[in-house]
Amino acid sequence: GLLALGLAAIRPEQISALVLMATPWDFHAMEAGKTRMLGAMIPAIENMLKTTQTLPVDVLQAMFASLDPQQNAVKFRAFAALSKGTARARLFVALEDWLNDGVPLAGPTAMECLNGWYVKNDPGCGVWKISGKTIRPEQIKIPSLVIVPLDDRIVPPRTALPLADKLPHCQCLKIKAGHIGMVAGSRARGSLYAPLAKWLDKTLA
Repeated sequence: GLLALGLAAIRPEQISALVLMATPWDFHAMEAGKTRMLGAMIPAIENMLKTTQTLPVDVLQAMFASLDPQQNAVKFRAFAALSKGTARARLFVALEDWLNDGVPLAGPTAMECLNGWYVKNDPGCGVWKISGKTIRPEQIKIPSLVIVPLDDRIVPPRTALPLADKLPHCQCLKIKAGHIGMVAGSRARGSLYAPLAKWLDKTLA
């Protein structure tokens, strides 16, 4: 979402509408302890990138898991209690396969995301730049839809809502769901996809 916002800012002639789902802007509105922990990890990540050139998927997954260390144990215990071959069991496996099917982040992109965004809060401080251009949401004039899952622990609502206030032609859709449940939960069709399709039809007509 943030990279899409950046594209809309530097190439406005190529974008006719912008949808931002669970997109953080004020990174320092996140839990301060986790930001400090990431800051302490940055030197080790920089040293690793000198060798790997990319940030491996396993490292990214470990970072996500650290947001709620007990969650994996909870969900796999629940999976173990399911009957094999049931629709719920198959859905669990499909969702886990999707969640873990990532790609490594290029080294410079990883450092900008982890250090520039999360640790330094360049977007929220108004100093994030792409190709020398400062990215200012208030200067993006195209229609925008900011979607905020209210139970999101990866992108807490207070980090994403500032974008809805800054974008001048913005509608904000708040959904009672988490980061993943927003797009893959049992209520996603009605709470996300239907209003999203309606907004796109109206905006791009």
